[in-house]
This record gives sequence, structure tokens and C-alpha cells, in this order.
Amino acid sequence: IEVFVHGALCMSYSGQCLMSSMIAKRSGNKGECGQPCRLPYSLLEDNKIIKKQKYLLSPMDLCTIEKVPKLIDAGIKSFKIEGRMKTAYYVATTVRAYRMAIDAYYKDPENWKFDPMWLDELKKGSHRDFSTGFFLDRPGKNSNNYESASYIRNYDFIGIVRDVLDDGYIIVEQRNKMSVNDDIEVIGPYKETMFTTILEMYNEDGEPIESAPHARQIVKMKLGIEVDKNYILRKPIIKG
Repeated sequence: IEVFVHGALCMSYSGQCLMSSMIAKRSGNKGECGQPCRLPYSLLEDNKIIKKQKYLLSPMDLCTIEKVPKLIDAGIKSFKIEGRMKTAYYVATTVRAYRMAIDAYYKDPENWKFDPMWLDELKKGSHRDFSTGFFLDRPGKNSNNYESASYIRNYDFIGIVRDVLDDGYIIVEQRNKMSVNDDIEVIGPYKETMFTTILEMYNEDGEPIESAPHARQIVKMKLGIEVDKNYILRKPIIKG
């Protein structure tokens, strides 16, 4: 049995909504949904506006990580996580969190305890506020965020380690801005999050640089720790 356990929810029966094809001429049945449910709408009663420009049709994202034991005990063999049009970073952080929760249950089912760190990890990827959808009860007014349909981003995905050199330097495919002395986090499969600092950086011409402001370039760099190929680098977004 496969069950969808995490990701964006459809306001209708997924893939059977005609709203996008009627409004945007993009058919959800053909995988081209324009997501009109994520737009603001006004609610009218007797031709009077009672709610103006709210996100009335935009569900929160599904998150069931706290219910992993119940899902496994129900006979679920495959956990489906949303990956459509998502980054490698989103996939890595989300799958990693569920992997840790599942492994912890199989290791000691009787004493499984939810670790808030797993939920914190999920919140480090782009997400909306979370709900449990239809799993525990029928969704109600608390299953939507009427003020926003946008994703929440607390961390920037800054790069993927593409190679590890013999001299201790690494080759990184950059995805967002990073600078020397940035405090960053490194994640890999089945590993705890590692914390380090960017010590040195060089551009593709071998010239030392203090900052790499443009995405999609190759950067040679040195960190304060050893890492492996395909590890992912991220850093918190400083707000203020």
C-alpha cells in the first residue's frame, strides 16, 4: 500500500479539477495545473463582500512525520513524498527526515518517541504551514492559511559538493549566494547535520574570491570539516 504522506495538497481531487483549464487554459488532468487555488479570492454573500482578497482555497501542506508509527502499523509499505518541480535540496531534507523517523521506529518500536528535530528539519526546506490533512479528521478552517499561499523559506540551498580533492578542497556547484566566513550547515544521507564555516573560495579561473553572488557557477572552496561528494550545503536566511 502506498500513501501520500508529505507535500502540497490539492483543494479538489488531485488531477480531476477543471478550475485551471477554465481559468488559465492549462489542464490539471495533463499535469499542467496553474494552481488557481493559490490565488486570492473574495467571498460574497448576497452580493456583499464578507471576506476580501483572502487565500480561501489554499490548503496547508501535508505533514505526517509525527504519525509514522500509526502509518506503518496500518500496513503502509511505501511513503510517497511530493517531488514535483522540487529542488534536490527539498528532496534531500524531506526524505532524510522521514528516513530518520522510520528507522527509529523499526529500531525500537516499543519506545519510539517523536523527535522535534525531524520537524525542524522539514521546516528548513521551502514549505507552507503544516496540517495532517484527512489523516486524523476532516480538514476544517484550521487546515488553510487564509493570509498567504506562499512558501516559507528559512534556509538557502547554497550548493552541492560535486567533487572532493586530495588537498582538502572541494568543488561545489553553487545554487545561492555564499561568502567566506559564512556559517553553514552540511547534510548527507544518514548523517547528523554538520556545522562549519566557509574558509576559502576560488572562482572557475582559480582566483580567490570573498563572495559568490551568482548561482550556477562552479566554486572551489575549503570548509572547516571533511565532507563527501553529493553532500548539500545550506545556510540560514538572516531576516531583519
